[in-house]
This record gives sequence, structure tokens and C-alpha cells, in this order.
Amino acid sequence: MIAKRFLNAIFRILIPLTATLSLVTGSIAFGETHHSANMSMDASIDGLSDLESATRLQTTLYSCPMHPNETSDKPGSCSICGMHLVAQSGSNHTGHHSDHESKDHQTIYACPMHPNETSDKPGKCSICGMHLVAQIETDHSGHDHHQPMDHSDHASEDHQTIYACPMHPNETSDKPGKCSVCGMFLVAQTASPMAPETDHQIAEHSHNHGMKTMQHGSEMPKAMTESHRYWDSDRLPAISSRSKANRNDNEETLLTKAKRVSVSDTPEPDPVTSHDTHADHDHQHSGSTYICPMHPQIISHDTDSSCPICGMDLVPVAAAKESMESEHPQVFLESAVIQNMGIRTITAARGNLGKTIKTQGRVTADDERIYNIHSRTGGWIENLYLVTEGDHIERKDELVDFYSPWINRAQLDLINALEEHDLVAFEPERKAELDAKIDSYRNTLRSLKVPPMDLMRIEQYRKVLNTVQITSPASGWVTELNVSEGSYVEPYQTMFTVVDLSEVWIMVDIFEHHAPWVKKGNKVAVTSPAIPAREWTGKIDFIYPEINPVTRTLRARIEVTNPDEALLLNMFVQVEINDGAKKMDAVTVPREAIILTGEREIIIKYQGKGHFQPVDVKTGLWGDNQVEIIDGLNAGAEVVVSGQFLIDSESNIQSSLLRMSE
Repeated sequence: MIAKRFLNAIFRILIPLTATLSLVTGSIAFGETHHSANMSMDASIDGLSDLESATRLQTTLYSCPMHPNETSDKPGSCSICGMHLVAQSGSNHTGHHSDHESKDHQTIYACPMHPNETSDKPGKCSICGMHLVAQIETDHSGHDHHQPMDHSDHASEDHQTIYACPMHPNETSDKPGKCSVCGMFLVAQTASPMAPETDHQIAEHSHNHGMKTMQHGSEMPKAMTESHRYWDSDRLPAISSRSKANRNDNEETLLTKAKRVSVSDTPEPDPVTSHDTHADHDHQHSGSTYICPMHPQIISHDTDSSCPICGMDLVPVAAAKESMESEHPQVFLESAVIQNMGIRTITAARGNLGKTIKTQGRVTADDERIYNIHSRTGGWIENLYLVTEGDHIERKDELVDFYSPWINRAQLDLINALEEHDLVAFEPERKAELDAKIDSYRNTLRSLKVPPMDLMRIEQYRKVLNTVQITSPASGWVTELNVSEGSYVEPYQTMFTVVDLSEVWIMVDIFEHHAPWVKKGNKVAVTSPAIPAREWTGKIDFIYPEINPVTRTLRARIEVTNPDEALLLNMFVQVEINDGAKKMDAVTVPREAIILTGEREIIIKYQGKGHFQPVDVKTGLWGDNQVEIIDGLNAGAEVVVSGQFLIDSESNIQSSLLRMSE
């Protein structure tokens, strides 16, 4: 009978021991304990020792929040996205305390970005789509105070809880607190034992602990005799149904507190800030409403409040709403990264907006200073005083001696009227009639452009001049010479063209987008590469009312004084149009702050404490160094003027990840 019982005890121990050796992750089963002889008790103790060694094979697993299949038994980075691996909490207790562990710990799954999104099963966050990370909550109310002291001491040696920031895993602490970089609450992570025990220590611990349990008259845990514990292929711990049932429902954690907070038009005081308000009635309020950018349900009226969920500093409602409604996610950078990237910011302010337009122009003649010389009647060129075109002449210089039969006939009529007038000096009526004729003949000669001096000679000497002189009406340059000596000319034919260059026009072409800056009367500075030491000043005299359909430019005319005639016709010059203060009292930012995508105009707005928010804006006039902001930005906001392209790229990447997770 004793031999039969001994064989039964041996078989009861070998069955779970064989299962333990076959599974890497450890599948353990125990039978009920029977009171037997000393040899049976020794076999049971040996089985417990093997069970303790198998259970110790489980270590802390690290996995990527975005790619859970990327796992490691050591801290590191994901080989796909580069994110820090997050510790996943496994069971490091011995199988002997399984029932006690299910009472003390409840595994919940929370989103690293949104800790208020929790579940009792693995899954994805309903907000950002990230995989939920396993967290362990300790139920102190369910702790059995009658457990032996060796159990608590041994558990503290197996587990060391560390606290890490979800955004910055390298920020760790052995106590609860906040991240020194972003201010978020540190999340508890369970670390693996610092130094594993030897097999001898495990066996000794199992033997001592088993003996103490037997002395207290307690049986083996029922969970160990009824079912096995398994681990999946990813070595992630499964949720125990008994642990879920034994969780203390009256315990209210920080996450459950956050879920009770609701948003309304007239929110009640925030639990974090209401205590300070009642304790100190002299506390200063800004009069604005502040919310958490990550958890909009957290509302406060204190400027120095922080979110009770993630620990981030609260921001004004307008800024948080802008960040949440924008298509560009907010970007957070550490101070060291900001310095390495050389990011600089400047404050948008109201001011005057001006622009200087630089373009090229061409010198042309003033239409009012171009003189075309014609004869008033047909005739012949008897003598030509000019040699060639391009000669410079002065006013009243002789050009040609012109012979015309019609001019000679008019001279003869005047001479006859003068002689007849002398004969009727004593006849008043006849004399008055002749005076009228004489005036008529004089006007005829004047209309034929007979010089006044020639007209005086005709009246004085009473002789017909065979030719009359045609003189220059102004000083200038002869640009056209169309006659020669002996040639016959008609009244419609231009004999000479004289141009006065004391004042010139400069024709400039202005780009279409610069047209709003150009107005009549704008001051202009003109320089010439041919005369580098000189500068001429002028003003816009006329703007042509059309756009060139080929060049898409606007033509303007500039009037410039040229006293020494240094500016020659058709000379190319450099033109600088200075408009002064075109736009008054406008919200302006530097030109380099604008990011042009072809479809949008974006600036990077600095929210403070390392947070940057890309914002779509609408620009107006573009000045020399400043740009007018019509919509999307108010005066006083800080914008990034250096390194903004890297921040915009990071925001686009985050936006793409969010769209992929939806």
C-alpha cells in the first residue's frame, strides 16, 4: 500500500515537471497536495523548486508602441520607426503566489499619448490609433496582511518599479513625478530583477516558503491546480480573469478621475486649481480660460495650472483650439534640439510696410521737346548749312536758305501795298483801306514762316528777298536730315528733326505683382553703368493703363532732368522706385518666416516651452523685408524665422501618421 502511494506521488510530480521542461515560456501545473510520508513530502518540495526555477525564466519584455511585433528583452529603439521600446510588464512572482498576485495587481492597457484611453484588453487608442501599452495597478485594499514576511521581501527583490516619460523614455525615476523635459506624468514600468538567483537559492527559497505555507495550514493555490498559465508568441502577459474579478472597484485612479471631467460652456473649477482657489483668495487670475492641448476636457482659469492626466502646462483656449483644428499637428522639441537646429523666433508686430522696386529702363526723348521742321509751302533748298545728322545745334541757328515762288509773290504784294499807301497819304478813306491790306500781307508772310528780320528788311528796303532763312526753334541734336542742296520739298515733308535732351523720359517695365506699389508721383533714382559716379532723380510722370500680353509687365514713364545731356537716347539705366511707407499699421512678419508650398502659405507659431504649431495664413503686400498678414495671425504672436522648414516637415510626418492610423 505504501509503495502504491509512493508511485502515485511520483507520477503526480513528474507530469507537471515534464510540461515545464517542454515549454520555453513555462506552462506549469500542480496537483493537490496530499499528506504522506517523508519521502512524499521531499518529492513535493523538489517539484516546487523546479517550478520556481521555470517561472524565473520570464523577464521584462520591451516592444514598440507603433509596431508591437518589434520586441526585445533589453531597452533599445524600434528597427522600423526608431521609437524607444516600451517595457511590457510580465509576472516575475513564483507560481506559489499566483492567487496573491491576482489580488494585488490588475493589468490595464493605456495609450502612451492619451492615458485616459484605457482598456482591460490589448487594442488601439480610439483617438490616435496607437497600440495600448500594458500598465499595472496595485490594489492595496486587497492585500492579505497575514502573508508571511518572506513573501513581501522576496517580491520586492524580484520587482523594481521605475517611472518613465511616455514622450521621453530616457527620462526615468524610481519615484512618481513629472518629466523634466515636457512636464508629463511619469508612467510606471516594471523592471526585471537586477541579479537573478542561482538554482540553489531558488530551491532553498521554495523549500522554506513551502514549509511556512504548510505550517500555516494553507493549501496550494487553487489556480495552480485547476489551470495552467500560458504566454502568447509575443511573450505578452495575458489578462487573468481572477485578477479582473478581484480588482477593487472603489479604488479611483488618476485616469478614472480624468474620465469624470466633462466640458461645458460654463465649466466648474478644475479639481487641480479649485483647491488653490479656496485656499488663497488673493490668487491672481488672468480672466482667460486654459485647457490641456492633449486632453481638452481639462479646463482651468489659472495661468500656472497643469493637466492632472499628462502633466502638460495648460494653454489658452484659442491656442489649443487652433492646434486641434489645424491640419498641421503640433511639434515638440527639446531645448537641446532647438539650439542645435538654430531655431530663432521673432514677434509679429504692427508697423508700416514699404518696398523698393529695382528694374531697368530705357532713355527716350520727351515728346514735347521733339521738333520736326517743315516748309509751309513748296520750294527748293538753295543752301544747306548742316553737314550730317547728329550735329548739335543751338536755338535760332540757320539751317537752310529756302526759295519759294509763293513766298516771293507775297513779298511783292506787300511792297506794292506799301508804295500805294505812300501815294494816298492825304486821302484818309483810301489810306485806311490800304492799311488793312498791308496787315493782311504781313500775316501771310508770317504764316509762311518768314523770319521777322527778313520781314523788316522787306518793308524797309522795298525789295523782294530771293530766299528766306529757316532757323532752329530750339537747341538740341539733329536726329533726322531728309533734304540736300537743290532738292524740292513739299509742306508735308519733314526736313529736319531736332531733339532737346535737357529733360528726358525713361520707360520702365514693372512686373505685374509689383503693380500695387507703383503710383504716379513716386520718387525715382536713376543710375547708369556707363557713368557710375552719377545719380539722377525724377518721378513717375505717367502709368500706361494696360499690361503687356507677352511680357506680363506694366509700363511706366519717368521724367528726369538731364541738364548736361549726359543721358543719351536709348541708353539703358538702372531704376530704383522708392515708395516709402505704402501700407500703414499692418500686421507684419519677416519674409523668411513664410513657407510657400504653392497652394498654401504657412508660418510656424511658437506656443512656448518647446511647442511649435504650423498655421495657415493669408498674406497681403510683400515689402522689402516684411510681409503683411491679412488673416491667420495676430500681433504679438511669436513666429519662427530660422529652422521652420524642419519643423514643418516633422509636422507633415505626424499628420501622415495620424491619417494612416484613422
